[in-house]
Amino acid sequence: MAQRLRADQADGRVTISCLVSDLEYRWQLSEAGEATDIEVHVQLPDKEAHRLPRQRELLTESISRLAALAVIGASTP
Repeated sequence: MAQRLRADQADGRVTISCLVSDLEYRWQLSEAGEATDIEVHVQLPDKEAHRLPRQRELLTESISRLAALAVIGASTP
């Protein structure tokens, strides 16, 4: 599917927009002491509201994979 990607380094934000179904995912990372907070906001138009449960599942899986990759990256010299 066609997507648009925008990155804002100053805010630590990445926005991915689906150009077919008008879903928008905004990922924002911020420092939290020695950890990193991840905030994800999904915007669904009313016509796509039926997809919300699956989007929540996908985001939970994505955050878990991102965290696993961060652990691997932190342990690699």
